[in-house]
Amino acid sequence: MRLHLDNWDDMSNYVVHFTMGGEGENDYGTMMSIYWSGVLRPMRRFGVGKAKAPESLEQGAVCFSEIPPGHWDRLVSRRGTKYGLAFTKEYVLSKGGGPIWYAWKDTPHWHALQEMMTVAAGDPGALIW
Repeated sequence: MRLHLDNWDDMSNYVVHFTMGGEGENDYGTMMSIYWSGVLRPMRRFGVGKAKAPESLEQGAVCFSEIPPGHWDRLVSRRGTKYGLAFTKEYVLSKGGGPIWYAWKDTPHWHALQEMMTVAAGDPGALIW
């Protein structure tokens, strides 16, 4: 399944995760460690619910970029590493990943999420988490 047509150069069927291993060869080692273990580990909490989720939930996230492959050099210069792993969006979706929701503070979306998180604060199994 292709999410976007191949001739759409402003969108991609791939996402990329650039490593955060440090300088030079450490980034390569980090990338290879991810490759051999088959696991991307969240390094910190993200999102509007990071401070509201029940303690039993980690709320960790692994970040990917949807920037098309021909434009990854922008991320290379911003992140300071040229090492990363790319996946099809279809694969990430099949493993439970998905796109983020942009809910800027004080927007209707943000307020709706705040209300849902307040109601679900003591329920780690609530769908909001």
